[in-house]
Amino acid sequence: MNPTDSLSGNHVDELRYLFITSQVELLDSDESIAQLKFQSQSETVSVGVIDAEGKKCDRCWNYSTHVGKSPEHPILCERCVEAVDGKF
Repeated sequence: MNPTDSLSGNHVDELRYLFITSQVELLDSDESIAQLKFQSQSETVSVGVIDAEGKKCDRCWNYSTHVGKSPEHPILCERCVEAVDGKF
């Protein structure tokens, strides 16, 4: 299983709450980060920043590829849909 896959059980996607970002992706190559406009590298860690995928949720302002997938709440992300439906 791919270690960068948030469905692999390693909870990579949960890092977005720690970093207060819309998305987090782990990469195993410094070369892809070195090409980014906004990036920083040290001996132990490399970080790159790009625009998040998806649309902005009107409730939490996070970007998500799930905005618009709920017919009842077409302007909300998956997390906010659960919150307003009381399923959190």
